[in-house]
Order: sequence, then structure tokens, then C-alpha cells
Amino acid sequence: MIWAFVKAYWKQLLIVLMLAALVVCGMVAWNVHGSRQYDAGYAQAQAEQKQADAKLRSLKEQEKATNEREAQQRIDQARNDALDASARAGRLQQQLVAIREQLRQYNATVGAGSSAADTGVLLADVLSKSLERNRQLAEYADRAAEAGRVCEKQYDSLTR
Repeated sequence: MIWAFVKAYWKQLLIVLMLAALVVCGMVAWNVHGSRQYDAGYAQAQAEQKQADAKLRSLKEQEKATNEREAQQRIDQARNDALDASARAGRLQQQLVAIREQLRQYNATVGAGSSAADTGVLLADVLSKSLERNRQLAEYADRAAEAGRVCEKQYDSLTR
């Protein structure tokens, strides 16, 4: 029965079979072409993303270098200011030494007693120690403030 059907319609069946094979081959070729196009587009998108990432990284590195350079300039300026203040403090120390000496000479010539001269010398010593401590605290404060500014700039650049 099937054999008789195939014998009677073999040309039509062959045409249908060839059409089916042609449709299957066309679908396979279409899928292969689509996969190649997708892979090419995906590779191009990855390459573009790598370039964008590299550009962003270089911009962030430049910004960080600029921040560090500006911070170093401010640190150098603070150091120069500290040196100027130290020089002025040195002159003040010399004046304090001169005042101490004058107090001792005054005490020796007038004979007012050692308490007035000792008090003046003590006050001069307290002032000189206070100046030195203030200089140290100012240096520490300058370093801490600059470190805070650099940290804040780096944090801001990371959060952008």
C-alpha cells in the first residue's frame, strides 16, 4: 500500500523532499550567518568597552596625579611658611635671651632681689617653649589638613 503510493507519486514526493531539504539548508545557513554577525558585534562591543575603560582609567590617573601635584605644592608652601615662622621664632628667641640677660643685669645692679629676675626668666622660658610647641602643632596641623584635602579629592573622584 505505501509502496504503491510511493510508486504513483514518486516525482511529487521527490520535489517535496528537495524543497524540505532546501528549506532546512536555508534555515541552517541563516542561523550560522546570524551567529557570525552576533559574534562579530559582541567582539566589537567588547573592544569598544575596553577602549572606553582604558580612557577612563587614564583620565582618573591624570586627575589623581594632578591632585597629588597640587597637594605637594601646598605642602611645600606650608613648609616654606613654617621655615619663615621658624626664622621669626629664632629672632624672637634671640630677643628673649637678650631680655633675660637684661633682667639678670638689672637684678645685679639694682639688687631688687632674685624673685623679679627669676620671674622674668621663667616667663621668657615659658614663652620660648610655648613658641616651639606651637610651631610643632602648626606643622602637624598643616600636614593633617593637606592629607585630608588629598583624601577628599580622591574620594570625590572615585564617587563621580
